[in-house]
This record gives sequence, structure tokens and C-alpha cells, in this order.
Amino acid sequence: MRVLVVEDDAALRATLQTGLHAAGFDVMTVGLGEDAVREAERYTPEVAVVDVNLPDESGFAVCVRLKERGVMVVMLTVRTAVEDRLHGFEVGADDYVGKPFVMRELVARIRAVARRTPAGTARRLRVGSVTVDLDTMQARRADEPLDLTRREMDLLVYFMRNAGHVLTRDQILTHVWGYDTDVGEGVLEVYVGYLRRKLEAEGSRMLETVRGVGYRLRDDAP
Repeated sequence: MRVLVVEDDAALRATLQTGLHAAGFDVMTVGLGEDAVREAERYTPEVAVVDVNLPDESGFAVCVRLKERGVMVVMLTVRTAVEDRLHGFEVGADDYVGKPFVMRELVARIRAVARRTPAGTARRLRVGSVTVDLDTMQARRADEPLDLTRREMDLLVYFMRNAGHVLTRDQILTHVWGYDTDVGEGVLEVYVGYLRRKLEAEGSRMLETVRGVGYRLRDDAP
């Protein structure tokens, strides 16, 4: 499950990332409301944990914008008065957790909220003619299905969520294979080769090698 954490306190943000990742979540963290909305478009989280007191805009306002994009929202704040909680629910929050909190309870609440995700809210990524349905984990290129292994799919989704950006080999290995992976760059190159052969039409180059750095999925490819 993908969880977006919106918290301006760097230390708490790191704690949340570590704790939620240990619970088995795929975690993206940001410190500003503006960044949260942008990353929600690219990262397509199922649930967002949003601090009410953000430096650039109210967490309640961020909640509204995330709900418009189909994201379930757990508000996180020291403001636990009844009026604050009611306001959170009025703007669409799905749950409300006060600070300080116990990580196990937060994890349980995130899982409970995720189970309430409305049916029929299909989530898709699209880059050029390639699409991925994130609910069924099926990929297509120009309406033709792509036969991908699970690892190839994870790699494609990570590239698509970061289309147009250069990703280092370490970033890719960490995100796709895991923080404690001992997989070498040679394995990554093999899988990139597999993905290229399945992804790219004759004469096109969608997945570029950036010499000495890593790879980039072109966001302007046909």
C-alpha cells in the first residue's frame, strides 16, 4: 500500500517514514501542502497522513484537495479538541489521530481507512502510449497488453511515477528491490533490458540511459 506523509517536522517525518515502511507500506514523505498535491498526482497513494499545521497552507485545505483526487486521509495533529476533529471530518478526513501517537495505532488506522476506499475508483498512470491500471496492475502500450513479471511491473511503475526525472541506480535499487537489498547494478541492467524490449516500439527510445548516473523514462515519448 502506498502512503503519503505530509509533515513539516523533519524529525517526525523521518520517524513516520521508518515506522510505516517497517509496517510494510510504500512511503513517500513531503513537508509542504503544495508538494503533497503534486506528489499525489504522480505517486497515487491510497492513504495520506496529513499534519494540520503546515507552513504553507492548512492541512484541512490539503485534505480537501487530496480527497478530490480519491485519496483517503488521516489527519495528524496536536489539535484534538472536538471542534478541530469535527472540522476535519467536515472537510472529508477519514480519520483523526492526535499527537503524540503510538505507531501501531497509526498503522492500524491507516489499514482500516484503506479498507474503506470506494469501489470503482480506478487509478491509472499514463506516460505517452503506456498505461498502468494500479488496481489490477495491468500495463498496456497503445491498447496492447504488456506481459510483465512482478519485478518488471514494479520497475515500470516507479519509472512512470518519476517520468522525465533522472533516477540514480541506487534510488531504483532501493525503491524496487528494498532498503536492505544486496542486488547489484548488473541485475538492474538486466531488468531494464527486459523492460525496454517489452516497452519500446521499433525505432523509439522511451527508457534512456543517463551515462554515469542512471535511467530516465521520457515523458514526451510517443
